[in-house]
Amino acid sequence: MIGTSVQSLEKNKNHQNETRPKSAYSRNEKGGDKLFSFFLQKTPSVLLRELSSFLTDSVDLPSLLHETCDVLKNVTRAYGYALYMVDANLDEIYLTRRLGEGRSRWKIEEGTIIAAFVATKKEYVMLDNYTRDERFPDGVARKGEAIKSVLCVPVVTPDGDCLAVIELFTLMNQGNFSKDDLKITIVVTGWMGAAIHQNQQRVALKKQQELNEYLLDLTKNYFSDTVQMEKMISDVVRFAKETLGAERGSFFIIDKENEELVADLFDEGIDDHDTGLHKKNTKIRFGKERGIAGLVARTGVSVNIKDAYNDPRFNKEIDQKTGFTTKSILCMPIMGVEGILGVVQVVNKINGGTFFTSTDENLFKTFSVYCALALHYTKVNIEMNKMMHVSNISLKLLRLQLKPCTHDMDDFIVHPDTKIPSDFYQFYWYINLNNFGLMPQYVLYMILQVVHVSEINIKNMMQFILSARKLYRNNPYHNFEHAFNVCHCMHAILRRNLKKFSVIEV
Repeated sequence: MIGTSVQSLEKNKNHQNETRPKSAYSRNEKGGDKLFSFFLQKTPSVLLRELSSFLTDSVDLPSLLHETCDVLKNVTRAYGYALYMVDANLDEIYLTRRLGEGRSRWKIEEGTIIAAFVATKKEYVMLDNYTRDERFPDGVARKGEAIKSVLCVPVVTPDGDCLAVIELFTLMNQGNFSKDDLKITIVVTGWMGAAIHQNQQRVALKKQQELNEYLLDLTKNYFSDTVQMEKMISDVVRFAKETLGAERGSFFIIDKENEELVADLFDEGIDDHDTGLHKKNTKIRFGKERGIAGLVARTGVSVNIKDAYNDPRFNKEIDQKTGFTTKSILCMPIMGVEGILGVVQVVNKINGGTFFTSTDENLFKTFSVYCALALHYTKVNIEMNKMMHVSNISLKLLRLQLKPCTHDMDDFIVHPDTKIPSDFYQFYWYINLNNFGLMPQYVLYMILQVVHVSEINIKNMMQFILSARKLYRNNPYHNFEHAFNVCHCMHAILRRNLKKFSVIEV
């Protein structure tokens, strides 16, 4: 086990022979200690060339581990080695070669090969003669050679995740692995596991930071109304593709229509050189439409498909119609306060694996949060624009209603004056029923008696008087006749006390 102390190694010698034959390369205790110290100091320097690049960027992990295996092979004077990578999603290990992945795969379980046992237990195994151990009926992956001694060690991160298994072996005519070999191998693999874990965390944080900064800037621009919705969706999906290493991306804006989910589809064009998304004219009805996006739209649950053609949820008819080959899918809902707002989907992992990982899902969740904000803003903005349009129409209608009749206005302009009754200035005066048509002229006369003609616009005042008469309802009491008599009463008061009021008060 990676966490096993060097002092406890003696307790595990029951897996070895009680008497170990001295080989040509076996060390005495004193020489072994010096050699062990030498390699503890020098081994990191040997690996530094690839590891420094690995820590500053993301390189091919199997290639880096092959370099480590070469170093351990030379240090322990092993005949050869085998490198197994762990596929956590399939719960398998697979043999890797310098030029790529091998075809051989094993379930991570006991009762098969030594490497599968080590990946299961996350403990080292050192055997002088592996053929005598009944725990490993399938022995080692490498066949056809007289393999005798095996040293198999997992590469484990500080979080306890097994990334790989390194298997060193010697032949029948060679000696066995020593305690010093085990010490060096455990130290180097433990150090590599910690370095790889640190790099994975660094890359994940870097991606998360880049993602947050990008989406924050995009959201700011969009909320400031400088980015169109279609362009925003295109930019978000394109950045999601680049971040997750996907081949294609799609975006669905969902609206409920007659108890059925209907979506506007934003998908990539048929031109391979066109990286933008375009709104399709066809609406997708998820109540009847099969497919992963429809499933996510109906259930509101994310879907991560690692092998599309072996998943019954995937509709193969789409690929048959388009000629596109779907291998893996990551589809996530965009949730709002009132339910699902949309669905975002990326297809075919092309960088860093063949399917989308849990890390990809976590990054994709960040996309969905920002997309939810943008879509919510879009819907609010659309509704606001509709209401503004309705409001503008209502305002235009109101302005038309406020304007007096053109015939009345023309007649008022031609006949602004009329004969004033002799008792007009008395409080008891009340307009005669036959003179109702002259009320606008009477009002204009009363205003000009207390306000100088130079202080008002006569035409605008005429429009105001006629508009007031037009807008007053024909009520029994609070009507234009009542308003006129109140105005006459105020005129009588002001006319008698002009010196007591300022121009503004009048």
